[in-house]
Formats: sequence, C-alpha cells, structure tokens
Amino acid sequence: MHEGHQDIAGNALREQQKKRAQFAKKGSSQKPRIADKVHPSAKHGQVDTHGRPTHDHGHDDHGHDDHGHAHAKGRDEHKHDHDVEHGDHGHSHTREVTLRLPSFLFSLGGRYRPFFVPVLLVVIALLSWHGTINEWLGFDFALVAVLIGLWVIGSQTLKEVLRARRITAGVLVTIALLAVVFVEHYIAGAVVAIMMLIGEALESLTLAKTRDAISQLMDLTPPMARVVHDDHLHEVPVEEVVVGDIVVVYAGERLPVDGLVVDGHSALDQSPITGESLPVDKGPDDKVFSGTLNLSGPISMRATGVGVNSTVGKIIAVVRDAQVKKGPAQKAADRFAGWFTPLVLAVGLVTWIFTGDIIRAVTVLIIACPCALVLATPTAVVASVGNAAKRGALIKGGVTVEKLARITTLVFDKTGTLTLGKPRVTAVQPFGNHTEHEVLRIAATIEQSSRHPLAQAVTAAAGQIPLNGADNVKELPGRGMSGEVEGKRVVIGTARLLEESGIVLTSAHRQTATDNQARGWTGVWVARDGQVMGLIALGDTIRPGAKEMLQEIAKSGVHEAVLLTGDNKGAAQHVARELGIARFFAEVLPTEKSDVIAALQKEGKRVSMVGDGINDGPALAVSDVGIAMGAAGSAIAIDTADMALLGDRLAAIPEVLRLGRRTYGIIQQNIYVFALAVNMIGMAVASLGLMGPIMAALVHNIASVFVVVNSSRLISAK
Repeated sequence: MHEGHQDIAGNALREQQKKRAQFAKKGSSQKPRIADKVHPSAKHGQVDTHGRPTHDHGHDDHGHDDHGHAHAKGRDEHKHDHDVEHGDHGHSHTREVTLRLPSFLFSLGGRYRPFFVPVLLVVIALLSWHGTINEWLGFDFALVAVLIGLWVIGSQTLKEVLRARRITAGVLVTIALLAVVFVEHYIAGAVVAIMMLIGEALESLTLAKTRDAISQLMDLTPPMARVVHDDHLHEVPVEEVVVGDIVVVYAGERLPVDGLVVDGHSALDQSPITGESLPVDKGPDDKVFSGTLNLSGPISMRATGVGVNSTVGKIIAVVRDAQVKKGPAQKAADRFAGWFTPLVLAVGLVTWIFTGDIIRAVTVLIIACPCALVLATPTAVVASVGNAAKRGALIKGGVTVEKLARITTLVFDKTGTLTLGKPRVTAVQPFGNHTEHEVLRIAATIEQSSRHPLAQAVTAAAGQIPLNGADNVKELPGRGMSGEVEGKRVVIGTARLLEESGIVLTSAHRQTATDNQARGWTGVWVARDGQVMGLIALGDTIRPGAKEMLQEIAKSGVHEAVLLTGDNKGAAQHVARELGIARFFAEVLPTEKSDVIAALQKEGKRVSMVGDGINDGPALAVSDVGIAMGAAGSAIAIDTADMALLGDRLAAIPEVLRLGRRTYGIIQQNIYVFALAVNMIGMAVASLGLMGPIMAALVHNIASVFVVVNSSRLISAK
C-alpha cells in the first residue's frame, strides 16, 4: 500500500481547472461575447418564462451583418457535414461503432482501472496452477505474474522512498517478492503481488469515492459568470471575477461567487452549502454563497469572495488539507511503520540463521508487511471527513476526528447558537383600563420609523393593526423614543426614561418588570400623557431543534452540556431551564469565556465549544474542539475553528459526534485487530514453520483489504 492518499483532492482539482481552462481557451479564439445592454427590466425584475430579463433586440446594421454571417457560416458547416455524412455512408455506422467502443471501455474502467493488473495476475496464476501452460512454455508461468507485480510495486516504492526519504511499507513487500523469486515459490509470490495490488485498488476506490464529494463541490460553481461592465453583461470565466464586480444570476443558475445582493429578490437553495432543507428568501444587503441555486428570479450581487476565498473554495481547501493534520493515533502508526520494517528484516534474518530454513524467513517477511497499519488511520479519516462535508460540516483532519470521539462536555454560546439572536415580543402587559391591542398600537405607531432591533420587533408584532401617523418623533439613544400620537405625548423605552419624563412607576409596575427579567425578557415601557399604559416584554427565541439536539448529544456519549453567555443571569437561567441545561455561566465577557473553558478542562473534562466563530474566537481556540456555527461566508470561522458547521442546523452536531466516535472505533479496530494482531501472531506462526509463503500472503493481504473495507463503511455512515 502506498501514499497516494496524501492528495485526495489534487487530481480532482487539476481536472476541474483543466476543464475550465479548455472552456476558456475555446472561447478566447473568438471576440468575447457581450450580451445586450443591461435593460431596465433586469433591474426591476421583469423576466421571461426562464427568469431572464426581457430585451428589445434592435436591428442595427452591425448586428444584422453579424447575424447574416453567422447564418451563412452555419449553412456552410451544415453543408460540409451533410456531404461528409452521405459521401461515406457505407462506412459511417462501422466508424461510429469503432470510435465509440474504446471510449466505452475506457469509461467503463474509470475508477476501477486499478483492478486491471491484479485481475491479469489472477488469470496468469490460475493458468500456472493448472499446469498445462507451464509444460508448453517450459517454465512456471507464475513467474510472469511475480515479475509484473515486482515491476509495478517496486517502481512505486522507489518513487516513494526517493520522495519521502524514508523506508516505506513497499520496501518490505519488494524484498519479499525478490526473496520469493530467489527460492522459486512463484505461486506464493503471485499471491503476494495480487493481494497487494487488490488492496491498493480498494484503497484507490475508497479515496475516489471521497474525491467524488470534492468534485461535486467543485461542480457547484459554474465555469462562467455574467459580470456587468459599462452597463453591459459580459460572460467571463469565473476565475476572472474580482471582488467588487457586479454579477447577475438568473433563475435556474448557480451562484459563481460569494456576494451581497444589491438588486432583486429570489429564493435560493442553500442546501449544498448550509444543509438547510428549505429555500431561503434573499434580497438587497443579504449575503449569498457560491454554489447555491437561484430558484425564482434574477438577482444582482456584488462579489465579496471569489475563487479559493469563496465558501466553496474554503470547503474544498479544508477537505483537501484534512489529512495533513494527523491525530495521535495516525502519528503513532506512521512512526511505527518507520521502524517496524527494519525490525521485520532483522527477525527474518534471525529466523534464517537459527533455523537454516530460508522459506521460513521469507514467510516472516511476507506476513509482517505493515501495509494494514499504514492504511489504518488515513483511510478512516478520509472517509469520515468526506462524509461530514456532505452534512455541511468541515472537520479539519485526523486530530479533530480523534478528539471528537473523546469529548465529554459541550459548551454552548447562547445568542445565535441555541437561540436565533433576534428579539420578538413575548408578552404585552397592559395596566389600568388599557388593552393589549391599544398598548401595541400606540407603541408601534411611534417605533415604526426606527431601525432599532427592539423597535422593529414591536412593529412586527403589531402585524395588521392599522397605524396612524406620529408627530415630533425623537430617538433617544440608549433610552427609547418619544413623540405625539393623536395629539397626546407618548414615551416608550426604559424605566429611566419614564422617570426622567416625570412618570411614576408603582411597586406593581416594578414587580412585573422583575418577573420578566427572571424569564430572561427585556421590558419596553409605554406611557401616554404621563400615565403608564403597559409593558411590552421582548425575548430571544430558542432555536428550533435545540432541545432535541441536546437530547441526542446525551445519547452520543457527551456527559454534560453547559450554557455560556454574556447575557444577564435571568436570560441565561430562562434558556437553560427551557432546554434542560443544568449548568450555566452568565454575564461573561468574550475575553473571559476562554477562562471558563480552561477551568472546565482543569476539572478533567474534554471540552468542545460551540459558538459563532468570531466573538467566541478565544474560547473556540482554547477548547479541545472548537465548533463554529453558521460559518458559511465567514472566512474567520472556517479558518479558526477545528470544525465549522456551514449552516445553523443543530442536528449536525450529534451527527458529527457519532461519526467521530465511530471513526475512532474503526481506527482502533484497524490498528489493533487487522494490523498489529495479525502481524504479531503471523510472525510467530511463520517463524515456527507452521505457515507457508502462500498462506502468509493470503492472511497478510486479506488483513489489508479488511482495513480498507472497514474504513469505507464511514463514507455512507448515518
């Protein structure tokens, strides 16, 4: 087994770049195609049945000449094709079949091409075992299989040794094959080569399936983008788009870059990026991500992230580089493979010296090849990282996978993680003879002109209530608003603002406010003509699925969930009680969150922090595994967190935790069962002369195959 797993995305990336380069080159021989001048309809959303803006195509002389030339050229090409087709009609069908058959066979091979050589060696070995061909040739035909295997494995090994400058598993296999030739056990050598190459083919197949996930991500971005320059639309290769360009995307097309919507409204399918199952409405000033599908109408967007700096580019980079960051188990396996090969050579030599039986020594070499050990961790890590990427989770390498498996405590930021981070009216509490409807109508009349989040929440809660105009409206930063409604002075805001306005709050009023604070609600007072009308309570909304997620992580082996927030104690206590979280920390500054994480770690806990990736940056960095929520479009989150969830789907957290634990379990199975146990027992049996070269080859290489097959289960693990 060799080290091709170190670049699972390299080939896919090069192939995609080659296709796009060819695509761009094909168009570069012609004058760049410039669409009609951007029509006002594109700005106002007037579209045809395909979601494209309607245009009034003119008939100026230049356009007419080009049009006529194109038709003439088309007729000439058609005539030429027609003449060729009918001039050689007798051979057209034969030529078509002849040309298509090799192409079909080549495509049939595809990812299974690595199996061609081992299948060929199987055929040769079977013919040799039958014996007739050996008599006809005058030598053991299995020697051919051994020499082919020796050439393929030996040449690969030489390249790896020269590149890595260390002894690899292939060295031991090559020496074993040479020893088999020396003792003329050709069938055993053929079995060694066959099983070795089948194991490598299975490894390639496993990596190819993971590479497919990356290729699918790369295919999410179209090769061309429609960019506005000088009031005209230009179709250019997506690689030529720069930050600040205005890009137009029609319905049914995928977004080529990250950006901010500057014009138009549409629903976008963000499921490939964020994992959200439902389309998301987007309009001016909304963030949009490359690779998402525009469903309903044309939009214009200003590019903010292009190429490797786009969301899709970041995802590909994380998945591609995942194997570079190795966990403790993988590092130990690498070190073990480095000194194990010389050790086996020494054991084989000692066996030969003490027994005088070179066959025993060769058998030791065959059974002890550390191929299974070398593959034990990388194949599992690659498969699990690819699986997680399909769920909208970016795991940064084996070190994170191994740490995920041992997490005992999950710490959650409150706002934006367990809650939506958007205020809403939770209660309207009138006083005196006033009604909820009246309190809400008066408050919304004043606050409808404000962009403050609390004011917008109050206005939204008013819904279809008819609102009159307000006069002399003033915003009082940090305190509230004032104005006149229906000729009466209205004050809305904090208790301090009411007191400054000479409005008296009774003990009953203050008790209501205290009760609201205990629930984690913020109160907005409403007063008219010096009298308190009521109190509007606002609170954050617990994110849908949060409670179910916490129940699932308990089933995943996490012992404790902790709430960590900078909000007041009442708000923290309310959310913790609603979600069933027993332990919380409130009024914690962002810079102090890392201290809380460190304190939990001193208690012997393995801590994972789940936050927004920016304000929680220090805590994410200190935790054993930092998980950034809603990281799509945030380069900071993707770069700093150990794991980034591209969407806000909380269910992905227990899914990835289970995947991490399952991956770690499979790594342990691969190392201790299929690698070390088989090798150690096999060496002992071989040195005692209880196992021959053929059986050793079968047992050893079947163990390697089991490692790859065992790891491949993670690709589709639920």
